[in-house]
Amino acid sequence: MLGRGSAVTDPHTTETVREPPKESFAGDRFTGLCMIAAPLLLTTGAALLVGIYEGSANDQLEAFAANQARATAAVNVAIAGVVLAAFAVAGLAASVARHRPGLGHAGGTLTLIGLFGPAFFLGIDHVGVQLADLTDRAGAATVFENAVTTPNILNLAGPALIVGLVLLAIGTAKTGVFPRPRSWALGTAALAPIGLISGFVIISVVAWLAFAVALVPHGFRLLR
Repeated sequence: MLGRGSAVTDPHTTETVREPPKESFAGDRFTGLCMIAAPLLLTTGAALLVGIYEGSANDQLEAFAANQARATAAVNVAIAGVVLAAFAVAGLAASVARHRPGLGHAGGTLTLIGLFGPAFFLGIDHVGVQLADLTDRAGAATVFENAVTTPNILNLAGPALIVGLVLLAIGTAKTGVFPRPRSWALGTAALAPIGLISGFVIISVVAWLAFAVALVPHGFRLLR
């Protein structure tokens, strides 16, 4: 962490210029906190959805209605995790990009794009929790199912998240930002969208736990 940056000589002009600081744009402390909190929030949110995020739209609305407090908590905790994960990913991508610009830039960009997917569909789930109270359950189920299944631009977010996390995992391994086991854990986190898409949320729980294994130690390092 260089704070205000260090003085270097521009080889083209021989003038002394100040190199930009290597601290992440949000600050190392906040980025570190995000690396600790985001994976834990995402894991908790996914774990709370186990058992109530399965089956048809009608079954899911019934599960939301029977577990409304739990479903509300799950959606809000997970959305908070997605927001903080964006700062964590930006900081991690910047660390990789200092030594491997291609991997850092591509991995970070794709992962950030990919995070819009969970945010979007968690928003639909938030609406689903509210729809569960309607007396017209069939109509509510139709609205909910159409919102989930109708193709939209954010259907591309899932593949972007998978590829982005894999590229960042490769980048952290090649640059030494993470030791190899934690880079493998980061790559495993790419399974998270598959759990949500398939309805087997336990896959997402395992993936976000791997995300925590990868990021939490680095977050504590940034806080020191």
